[in-house]
Amino acid sequence: MLEGHLLACNWLSVTNLLSIVDFQSSSVSVKGLSNVLGAGAVDAVVCEHHAYGGAGAAKLGEAVISACKQQVDFKFLYDLKLTIKVHCLQWACHSSNAAAGVHATPDSMSDMMQV
Repeated sequence: MLEGHLLACNWLSVTNLLSIVDFQSSSVSVKGLSNVLGAGAVDAVVCEHHAYGGAGAAKLGEAVISACKQQVDFKFLYDLKLTIKVHCLQWACHSSNAAAGVHATPDSMSDMMQV
């Protein structure tokens, strides 16, 4: 499930950093951390600030600084000239994998822009 979210964020060109809060009752899995790295997270750190205060969050702070320094290829998901309704239609068609895209006549685009 988490890997799916990371893959979606990667598709959106968002830098992913995973922090796992480690409580005494937690069972943090090293295998789980390696899975998220394979799914596109730039780093995965265990955060132990509840047990060790600021020192327990130092690894997270370092990971955030490192992630912020990475090159990002930010792009909007849709043409900013389109209305939200047109964007939603295109997004639904693309994300459902039911359609390769949206092809509309000028008249239908004009109608959607007015709605």
